[in-house]
Amino acid sequence: MLAGIVLGGCGQAATPGAEKTDDRKPMQTVSETTGKGSGPLEGAGPGRLPEPPASTLSYEGETVRAGLGSYCLRSVCADKIGIPISDRALTVPAGSVLTFEYGGAKLDSMSAGAEEVRPGDRIRKFDDGDILMPEEGSDARKTVRLEARRSGSRARIAAKMPAGEYALTVFVRLPEGDATYGFHVIVE
Repeated sequence: MLAGIVLGGCGQAATPGAEKTDDRKPMQTVSETTGKGSGPLEGAGPGRLPEPPASTLSYEGETVRAGLGSYCLRSVCADKIGIPISDRALTVPAGSVLTFEYGGAKLDSMSAGAEEVRPGDRIRKFDDGDILMPEEGSDARKTVRLEARRSGSRARIAAKMPAGEYALTVFVRLPEGDATYGFHVIVE
């Protein structure tokens, strides 16, 4: 089962015709090359690829750990399929302010958005995090941009969405590269 692949360089052009075949073997799966990060650029060192630090989303003492999505650090990129989410949902009231914590590293910039989870979508479990898989053949999704105010390695994100189930994604940029994190959020 393929959760992601590691690529040597970001922004490289896709191989012509690659979208027509899926019998290719990845160079290495992310779960084979990295452990779960817990500090700035965890996993870097001889024989290991750099990985972004673990991140969390909190509301009133309840905290969930992020699902790690695609990232590029120090010229190493890992692309993942689906939408990354936390392994359990964070339930919050509509209009609440959530705290995003980025593993102790200072951010250059960040943005947050939410996509509604639809009937027919599936959550797939992988060793390195859960992935929301949209229903095959579903219409394009609209991402609602969320207001976020950051300070150092933390940010406050306003959950200004109607009641429902969401995949909340956070994109961060730091001096060494960028990363996407995801959370499963239920707004009541």
